[in-house]
Amino acid sequence: MGKTPTYEELQQWMWGHEQEDDQQRQPQLPSRTAAAGYRKLLDNAHDLIQSIGPDGSFRYVNHAWLATLGYSRQELNSLTLHDIIHPDHREHCTELFQRVLAGEPLPRLETTFLTKHGDPVAVEGSVNCRFARGKPVATCGIFRNITERKQAEAAMRRNEEQCRELLDNAYDLIHSVAPDGTLLYANPAWRETLGYSDEEIRGMSMLDIVDSSCHARCAEFFQCLLRGEAIDRNEATFVAKDGRRIEVEGRCRCKFENGRPVAILGIYRDITERKESERLLRESAEKVQRFAYSISHDLKSPAIALQGVTRLLHRRYGDAFDEKGQRYCQQVLNSAIQITELVEKINDFIAAKEMPMLVEEIPLAELCRAIEEEFHERFAARHVEWLTPVELPVINGDRLALMRVLRNLVDNAVKYGGDTLHTIEIGYRETPTTHVITVRNDGSKTDDADGDLFGRFQRSKSSRTIAGTGLGLAIVKELVARHGGEVRHQNGASKGTAFHVSIAKTLAAGGT
Repeated sequence: MGKTPTYEELQQWMWGHEQEDDQQRQPQLPSRTAAAGYRKLLDNAHDLIQSIGPDGSFRYVNHAWLATLGYSRQELNSLTLHDIIHPDHREHCTELFQRVLAGEPLPRLETTFLTKHGDPVAVEGSVNCRFARGKPVATCGIFRNITERKQAEAAMRRNEEQCRELLDNAYDLIHSVAPDGTLLYANPAWRETLGYSDEEIRGMSMLDIVDSSCHARCAEFFQCLLRGEAIDRNEATFVAKDGRRIEVEGRCRCKFENGRPVAILGIYRDITERKESERLLRESAEKVQRFAYSISHDLKSPAIALQGVTRLLHRRYGDAFDEKGQRYCQQVLNSAIQITELVEKINDFIAAKEMPMLVEEIPLAELCRAIEEEFHERFAARHVEWLTPVELPVINGDRLALMRVLRNLVDNAVKYGGDTLHTIEIGYRETPTTHVITVRNDGSKTDDADGDLFGRFQRSKSSRTIAGTGLGLAIVKELVARHGGEVRHQNGASKGTAFHVSIAKTLAAGGT
């Protein structure tokens, strides 16, 4: 054979000669060699090939046909076209068969065959009819098994239906937007929240429902999405049909086909109530802050005056008091000192939450030396040894804030370490994302049975007989949180306490 035959040539061989035209031209029969080659190609083709007589009986089927439908050639003799067509398609196929016998070719046909065991096989193909002297002799059908493709399409449709059902029943606001900004789809929660019907959103633009204050930022995000960037968190303000402003938060992705953007999917959550709660909380916090500052100011002045007068009274007239009077005088003085200290701690706590941070490079060794100098007299009086690593790194953070953190933790150790306190040690290690500073002492363990040791005005049972405000560790927690880290408390097996402070490595020098 000089070339590979086409399906039309195969059909011609199956029929025995070419289809006659109006001029009844002489048929051109293939040679024996060519016929053998054609037969081999037919028998070994992957497609299902069949020839059926006008009465519906089978004249020929190839190996793929037999293997797919599970019949033997002996069984073929007793089969008709009706037997292999799925019941749902028999009436339609009977009509098509008659049309083919009438001379109408079917260049594309989809139907469903049945196997010997009754399993459906989806096929698509073409059917023609051979005529002799104007009468139909046999049909030739060449089909391709598309069962897997149909199953995949059905699975895809089911997935699409499930996705659509999820979208339609979601509480979040979900929409799809064309690259030109036109709304393509909005789920029921979206339509109900904004007050539009399904008909009304057709032809609407995203700018129609986005508050004008967000137009510029949303346009910038839109262009980023069309370039393939993902927006994982976006806050915007939508405007409902009745003019209500709706605060939303969500994420967006762009769908691409053949490298071109076709739609942007946005999933948003209505956070209007949350935003209102945050606003009220901020206002309440500001009121509390102003009140705290006012109380601190109002308390500090008389406390300092009381402290000064008590000291003067004790110095000038202390000899005139008996032992009980001197004790009363000392109690008044101690109370005045404690009030002053409490006021200062309240101011420190407010500052820890509100003061802006100045991030810079800080050699930890310098901070440790400053703490040692500050506590030198107290260390000496308690015979406490101060230990630091030979080498400490330079980290980024707010110098005053980290100084306050170390000062409060060391003061806590000295104040509550008890008689067993002999050593305060600074440790350092790092993780891939944080610097971890440890302040460890060998004194009394800290009792945290009452709950949050780092809460405001929280004090352990073992420390309640010692003067203190209960704000020192709360200040530490606030300052460390502002450095992107956390503080953790750990008691030793038999004695001692350690506080582990983590500082984020992502803080950039010069930042706030």
